[in-house]
Amino acid sequence: MNNLTTEPDMHTALWSLVRNNNKLFSQKRNLEKFRTLLNIISENGTIEDLINIMSIFLYGNNAQKELIENTCLPCLRKLPCEDLPKLDERLRSSISYAGWNINETTDWKQKPSLFELCILACHPNGYTRERAVTALANHYEPVALAIALIRCNDWVSPIRISARDTAVNIIARINTDELMKVWIVFDRVSHGQRHGDISLSKTLFPLLRERIPSNELHLQLESGNSRTRRYAAEVMWHTHQSLNYSDLQALCACSDPYVCFRTMRDILPRLDQRVRTKLLDLVKTKKWAPARLERLRLLMTDQPECMHDELLDALCDRSASVRNFARFHLKEHSDVDMELHYQRKLESPNISTRIAALAGLTEIGSPIVADHAKRWLKEENPRIVAAGLSALPAEVIDNCEDHILKKVTNHSLQISKAAYIALCNSPPLSAKITPYFQRDDLSERQSIYFANLLLLQSRWEAVAHAISFCRHNSKEVNKCGVFWLQRWVYGERKFWMTPSKSDLQDIHRELELSHSNMTEALMKEIRFLLDSYQ
Repeated sequence: MNNLTTEPDMHTALWSLVRNNNKLFSQKRNLEKFRTLLNIISENGTIEDLINIMSIFLYGNNAQKELIENTCLPCLRKLPCEDLPKLDERLRSSISYAGWNINETTDWKQKPSLFELCILACHPNGYTRERAVTALANHYEPVALAIALIRCNDWVSPIRISARDTAVNIIARINTDELMKVWIVFDRVSHGQRHGDISLSKTLFPLLRERIPSNELHLQLESGNSRTRRYAAEVMWHTHQSLNYSDLQALCACSDPYVCFRTMRDILPRLDQRVRTKLLDLVKTKKWAPARLERLRLLMTDQPECMHDELLDALCDRSASVRNFARFHLKEHSDVDMELHYQRKLESPNISTRIAALAGLTEIGSPIVADHAKRWLKEENPRIVAAGLSALPAEVIDNCEDHILKKVTNHSLQISKAAYIALCNSPPLSAKITPYFQRDDLSERQSIYFANLLLLQSRWEAVAHAISFCRHNSKEVNKCGVFWLQRWVYGERKFWMTPSKSDLQDIHRELELSHSNMTEALMKEIRFLLDSYQ
């Protein structure tokens, strides 16, 4: 016993005592040894330990089973309910392998214990699973409810129906705290429902709404787990007739974009207009653009004649889709000069409004965009400089390549990224990019930006650059070069394009320099392609 230092050794010792229903087990010494091993293993309380011990249960005699049940039932009750589907799969495999004959091991007249019913509910035999699930209705505990919910997705229809009825019976009896322990299983079963013969939304959802107080559902809507938030919302959506104003506020104010958007789309149109208008005010400043856009659509449906000011404000929304919506509906008002409105907003003290105004001028094709964008490149605020880079027309970018290349090396992530994106549509020549790429003071992100610009050159020039990346100091640049080469090798098998002699010489030279930094397989692929061109 003292030599058993690892859990596999302990499991092996348990199996040795159970194998062939060891007749010596009745001896006091073996009984104590078995109990001690069980206690040591069960202290961890992990799902793997529990599965192993429950599998041993299938082979034991009555005395062994009693010890295992007394030790493992508390562990089973403490096990997180989201782990129970894994327990279900593994136990079913163990029972099949063991050839466990239920008629020889279980006396249904004496009402099997909760522990045994949890095992029987995983039995490969459908009749056994159905009887076990039906019997679980007499055990008002979270673990029994979780097992019943799992069986709601069983592949046999009578078992699904029995499991649903058992779940309904247990939900009606257990308290709210116990019910919330099984919340994640409700969510998993509802989203993974494979059969349409039982409707959880018509049976479980109304009962859950009745049993769980509103403040508890509101807490679930604030959960950090998106599945928990969305399942709480599902319960509220399917019982929308019973929702009060605070419930609707919680749904509209939820940080989950999907919850907010679907509430606006499916629930708010059914409400009174005054209530709907109040709730839509909660969405006005939402970060998620589809929610703001849906808000405008609902308001346009309710009171289009009063939407002039709202649409004017939306012209400088940070989302292009919202700005386009506002411009489309403001066309009916001939007194609105879009370009003049945007020019006025360029002088706003609010930076977000100024950036949206410049984006709006770009979208309507205003000729004054280039002058404003170039002026913004001299500003100190990184957001304004990045917005100016994003708004630069293509002809201006071609004339300011050197200045924009310097911006790629800026310490501000916003400016560096905006400058890189501006150059991607029409990248400068390699001769201009290489001096910046070879600088020692670049960050890894900036090195990747310049590497990508080099890979946007002509086809064979990019091949030479990609090979040279394999010996670069940055690991990310190495990966970038290898990935590009692997994709190129695959593409060349489809499109044979003969390189010039100078291109081939450059590629061979880079290949010799990078030979020690490349895998042998990649080298062979590249050499094979190059040999085919000569």
